Amino acid sequence: MLVHLFPTLSHAFQNWLPSNRLFLPFAIVLTAVVGKRIINWLRAPRLLFPLPPGPPTSWLNGPAKPYEHSWRNYDVWAEEYGELVYFSHLGNKVLVLNSYEAFIELFEKRGEKYASRPVRTMVVDVLGFDFMITTMTLGEKFKRHRYLFHKYFKRLEHSKYNGAQLIQVNAFLHDLLKEPESFRTLIHRSSAAVVLRMLYGHDVATDGDKYVELAAQVTAAITKAGPFGTFKVDYIPWLRFVPSWMPGAGWKREALESRKKARQLLNEPFAQAKADLISGQEAICMVTTELEALMNGDKNHNMNVDEEVIKNTAATAFTAGAETVVSILSSFFLVLTKFPAVQQRAQEEVDRVLGGRLPTIEDRGRLPLIQSMVYELLRWNPVTPIGLPHYASEMDTYGGYTIPEGTTVIPNLWRMLHDPVAYPEPNTFKIDRFLNRILANETHVRDKNARERAGPRGVNSIPDAAIFGAGRRACPGKYIAHDFIFLMVTSVLATFQVTRAVNEAGQEIDPNPDYTPFLGSHPGSFPCVITPRSPEAVRLIQENEI
Repeated sequence: MLVHLFPTLSHAFQNWLPSNRLFLPFAIVLTAVVGKRIINWLRAPRLLFPLPPGPPTSWLNGPAKPYEHSWRNYDVWAEEYGELVYFSHLGNKVLVLNSYEAFIELFEKRGEKYASRPVRTMVVDVLGFDFMITTMTLGEKFKRHRYLFHKYFKRLEHSKYNGAQLIQVNAFLHDLLKEPESFRTLIHRSSAAVVLRMLYGHDVATDGDKYVELAAQVTAAITKAGPFGTFKVDYIPWLRFVPSWMPGAGWKREALESRKKARQLLNEPFAQAKADLISGQEAICMVTTELEALMNGDKNHNMNVDEEVIKNTAATAFTAGAETVVSILSSFFLVLTKFPAVQQRAQEEVDRVLGGRLPTIEDRGRLPLIQSMVYELLRWNPVTPIGLPHYASEMDTYGGYTIPEGTTVIPNLWRMLHDPVAYPEPNTFKIDRFLNRILANETHVRDKNARERAGPRGVNSIPDAAIFGAGRRACPGKYIAHDFIFLMVTSVLATFQVTRAVNEAGQEIDPNPDYTPFLGSHPGSFPCVITPRSPEAVRLIQENEI
C-alpha cells in the first residue's frame, strides 16, 4: 500500500511545485526562520533570572505581531503582563517597555547598554535611510554626526532661529486668512519652510515647492517603515534579496521607488546649497557655514566633519524636524474644533497677556497655560506612539528578569503617556494638566504654592523624555521644535477662531478621525471652520505680513 502511495505523492508534489509561484518565497522564509531559530538556541546562554512575561510563543513563529497601531496591542499586553513584555518573533528577541520608570532606568541611567540600534533592514538596506542619524548604530560614524547635530540644535543655540520661525508664522497666518480650508497643506509648507531655510538657505516657493513635496513623499515612507517589524524583512533580513518582480513582493517595488526619493532628498538640496556657495549667492545656513569652514581650512572646524557628515546631518534634520511639527499642529486644530471650552480658556490668557499683538518667544514665560497646552498636545496623541527601537548590547537584568543580549527593546510611549496613575483621565484633553508643574518651575511667576497644588511627585509630571527621547538618543532638535510650536499655537489663538462644521441638516459635526498607524502619527482629515476673530485680527495679520 505505502509502496504505491509514495510515487503518487511524489508525482503530485512535482506537479504542484512549478505551478505554485509562491513556493520559492515560502521556502526561503521557512529556511531562514528555522535556521535562525536553531542558531539562536545553540548560542543562548544560561539565564540567572527568568525572561520577562509575555504572550505565548511557538517554536517557529511567535505571537501575532501587531503591524498597524501596534501600541494598542501592546497596551492590551501590558494590562496582562505588566511593565515588561517579552516575546520572540521569527527568531528575534523583542522586549516592550510599558512604564516610564523602566524607560528611564534602561535608556538613561544604563544608556551605555541600550544606546545602539538593532539592524533595520527595511529602513537602512531596502529604503536606503542609512544616512539618518536615528538609524545609525553606536560607533565613530554616529559620534561624528551627533557632534554636528548638537552643535546647531543644542539648547544654547536654538534662540538664533526664532527670527526665521517668526517669518514663517506670519506667512502661515497670512495664507490661512486666504485659504482656511487648506490649513493642513499650509502646516506642511510652513513646517518644511522653517527647516529648509535653517539647513539649506532655501526659500520655499508659494505654490508647489519641489523640496516640500519631496519631503512629504519621503516622510510617508520612513514613518510607515519606522516602527520595528512593520515589514517581515526586519525579522528575516534575507528577504531583502527577493526580486521585486516576484509575486507578493509589492512591498519591495514600493520601497525601491521610495529609495530613489530618499536619495533625491539627501543629495539635491545639499548640491544646490553648495552650488550657491561656490557662486557667491549663498544664504547663511548650516550647510553653507560648515562647507565654507571645511573648504577654507578653518582652524576651529572639526576635521571629523566632512561633506558626508554635513549632508547626512542636514537630511536627517529636514526629514525628522518637519514631521514632528506637522503632527502636533494637526492635533492642535483638532482640539480647537472638538473642545470649544479649551479654545476659549486659552484665548483668555493670550488676550490678557498680549493685548492685541502677536507673540514673540519672550512671551512664553508669561503664558503658562499655553505652555501646559503644548505639553498636553504632545502627550494626548503623541507624534511617536511607539519609540524607535533600541538594542541590548549585552545581557542585563531589571526587576528580577533577564534581558538577553541582542534583544530589540521597544518603548511603548503611548502607554507611558496614558498611564492613568501618572496622568489621571489620560484620554481626556486637559489644557491645565501641567499648569502647576510649570508654575512651580517658572522663574517669571515664582508661585510658592504651585508645587503643592501639583500633587504627588510622578503625577502629571512633564514627560520630556517620553516625548523627545532619553540618553544618547534624545532629540537635540526638541528646543527648536518647541519654540516653533509655541509661536504657531499662540499666534493662531490670537487671531483665529476654529469651530465645528455643520452637515446638511444643520447639525454640528463632532470630528473623531483615527490617527495614522505609524511614526509621525497625526489625525486623519476632519472638517472645521476657520475664521478671523475680528477685523482687528485681520489688520494685525496684514500689518505683520512679510
